[in-house]
Amino acid sequence: DIDIATTPSVDRNSALLIAQNDINFGAPTDRLYYEELVILPVREEDGEERALRYKLAWRFDLDVMNPLGNWVTYVDAQNGEILWRYNMIHTLDITGNTQGDAHIYVGGCDPNTPATVMSHQDVVVTGVGTATSDANGDFTLPYGGTDDRAFTTSFDGPWIAIDRWTGAGADGSQAGTITPGTPLTIDWDDTNSIASERDLFHHINLQHDWLLDLDPTFTAMDYQAPCVVERTDGFCPGNAWYSFGDRSINFCEESATYGNTGQLADVGYHEYGHGITDQVYTSTSQPRSSLHEGNSDIAANLLTRESIIGLGFFTGNCVSGIRNSDNTLQYPGDWSDSHTGGQIIAGFLWDSWQELQNTLPQAEADSIAALGWHFARRLGLPQTEEDQVLWTFMAVDNDGDLTNGVPNYAAWCVGASNHNFSCPVIVTPVSIVHTPVTEHLNETLPIDITATITSDVAINVGATEVFYRVDGGSYTSVGVTANGGDSYTGQIPAQPIGSFVDYYIYAEDVNAASTTEPSLAPTNYHSFLVGTFVCSIADDFESPSGWVVNADSTDDATTGFWELGDPEGTTNGGALQPEDDHTVAGTDCWATQLAAGASGGTFDIDGGKTSLYSPVYDLSANTISIVSYWRWYTNNLGASPGADVWQVSVNDGGGWVDLENTTASANSWTEHTFLLNDFISLTSTVQFRFIASDEGDGSLVEAALDDFSICSASAPAVSGSNSTVSANTGLFISPDGNGDSTLTITVTARDGANNPMTGIAAGDVTVDIVGTSSVGEAIRFCASGTNTASFASTAATDVNGETVIQIANIAGCGNLAITATVSSVALAAGTNSFITSPDLNGDNMTNFMDTFIYLPELNAGTGTCGNFDRDPANDVNFFDTLKYLPLLFNNAQCP
Repeated sequence: DIDIATTPSVDRNSALLIAQNDINFGAPTDRLYYEELVILPVREEDGEERALRYKLAWRFDLDVMNPLGNWVTYVDAQNGEILWRYNMIHTLDITGNTQGDAHIYVGGCDPNTPATVMSHQDVVVTGVGTATSDANGDFTLPYGGTDDRAFTTSFDGPWIAIDRWTGAGADGSQAGTITPGTPLTIDWDDTNSIASERDLFHHINLQHDWLLDLDPTFTAMDYQAPCVVERTDGFCPGNAWYSFGDRSINFCEESATYGNTGQLADVGYHEYGHGITDQVYTSTSQPRSSLHEGNSDIAANLLTRESIIGLGFFTGNCVSGIRNSDNTLQYPGDWSDSHTGGQIIAGFLWDSWQELQNTLPQAEADSIAALGWHFARRLGLPQTEEDQVLWTFMAVDNDGDLTNGVPNYAAWCVGASNHNFSCPVIVTPVSIVHTPVTEHLNETLPIDITATITSDVAINVGATEVFYRVDGGSYTSVGVTANGGDSYTGQIPAQPIGSFVDYYIYAEDVNAASTTEPSLAPTNYHSFLVGTFVCSIADDFESPSGWVVNADSTDDATTGFWELGDPEGTTNGGALQPEDDHTVAGTDCWATQLAAGASGGTFDIDGGKTSLYSPVYDLSANTISIVSYWRWYTNNLGASPGADVWQVSVNDGGGWVDLENTTASANSWTEHTFLLNDFISLTSTVQFRFIASDEGDGSLVEAALDDFSICSASAPAVSGSNSTVSANTGLFISPDGNGDSTLTITVTARDGANNPMTGIAAGDVTVDIVGTSSVGEAIRFCASGTNTASFASTAATDVNGETVIQIANIAGCGNLAITATVSSVALAAGTNSFITSPDLNGDNMTNFMDTFIYLPELNAGTGTCGNFDRDPANDVNFFDTLKYLPLLFNNAQCP
């Protein structure tokens, strides 16, 4: 039975007004087309259950335009509450995706990538509205019907609108029909658009999203940027520019010399970067031109992960670009208010970013670099490069006090120092005094890294560590132990011969103040090589030594070929060719044409490559070999910086293998060392080749080579004179030969430097024993029945170089002469062990009375060991006592 009041407390008109107000009823076309008073079953909460209740309700069916629908509404007739509403019209949304062929990096240097996302693209649906694709290219437009609708789309969206320049044809567009409920893929290719439209639309929208993710509060770029492609006027060809008046970005069409700048992602990022700088500073406080250009390059570097700007800028050239943020330009010496000057601030950010990646996960390093760059400008609005470097330190600081340290200070300071900017002075009470380890001779021993560490409070030993890496791998840390006073030691595990070990010390006090040794670690670090190396080749090039230029007759350089002699220094906004060789007391080296000429470009490398070949070396007798040389190489001071390659190769008779293949420039003498075993077999036909080149567009390239050496190493050898063998003396024997005492022999192996030889394998240590009896008969080993025996170690030598051999069941009276051999090296120092008969009754003498103590053993007829078996029965028994008596009378000792 249903028991409810059937008289409404809320009248019809009041209830209708409630229903209409709640649905935005009121448009001229909105209408009420059905109503009635009903009993409505409703599920309501009743404790932990939902109970069925019945309500007296007004039902109103309302036809509404916005939101579109036939809305059925139930209003509680007693209290005016809306109990239920639903739409009688069921609709299908208009959905789809925008994608297209695009060059992900450089047009002309990489192929089109199909189905590249076209985000933030407007799709206009006739009579319905405009949908904008999201970051994945997807779009949805609510629609109140099911009929097909017409659509149009072009390269327009909220953040960019692309137009073609006059004469380049109609703008790329598409039109067609879209069916609600059926996703439509709008695909852009050469049939409906051109590459520059697709490329820029994809990349500028990507850059806008990247910036907004970096700083959601920076919405100044939330405008539709005008973009014109395929321009042939103004600065074209071979150019692109940002217009401050209308905030447009402009790109030139391809020519015989220059690529289409609208198809170069980094050029697009660069020009949009001008817009970012424009909005960061506002029109009234714009920085100087070099900062504008440098920061635009930084924006491109961060997005492409490439230091070179404009790969593909020159038609068909995908090797060299127009600028390189990986450079050695100095401030203010190399500065000019131009693109060249901009490379200095870009170099600071690039170098700092690379250092961050050396110690942090890539994603974290990327974020720190980008945030440091962006907020340095937002916070400080720097007007000079020097200001921007300082504001970068302030932007990445975590407490507003630069003097107490900055997170990742070392990485940022490397970037600053590389370009002659100052780093903020860090004040820390923690001090580390350490004498660096420069060599470690023994592969079997750990390496002690000891330092004196002080602060004005206690050192946090648990947080103080030694970080090390082997052969350029990742850093690993080991803790330190307190030696007493202010001395602390961390122990790097033993490493194989030929290992290159880099290390630094990190110390922290209980107040979390910290420092490193060396400073700016891990960018700076100490290094040593494991093993004793002897250099069979040490060539300072002060005289001819069999090196040959163009040995394979393939060189094609027109100038700048290798010559041996005294170089003449050249410059061009930085040192090109060295004035002096590297050898301290020398003058000569190999250099790419020694003469300076009228200018830096007169005798630098031009037109191709020049090669230098070493003599052929016989390394077949070497177990481990390293090659080391000092070289000078610069390629970043000309018109196409950072484009040309320096290559060093080695050949063991089976083909050339690269030791170096780089475009990185270093206009100073730098040492390079390689473990040859990692690259080749050590044969009798090892040769080296050094190639410098200027293969692309004309640039300034110089190279030099000096102080070439090949060194070999082997494991430390056992020293017979430094190693020892020892044994316990006064051994205690019994006539039954059951080993009442054990002979313990300790062998200690040391090398020529008196260092313990750790890890000598079990079996590589042997001892030889000869027994000499004091009573006329040979001492006997129970196992062999002879007076001589050899025993091998059963365990490797420990950290002290020691291994122990224990021998039981030796019987007899007399001396044991003991000698030892370690890894086939005889130890000079032997030892003797004296064996006595036992004083079994404790009267401090060995005599007839002790025989009675022997009796229980002798009566059993046990044992066949030693000179206690003195009768023909071939066992030790009571009858042997009679023969033993003469030795025991008169307090006779044994011997």
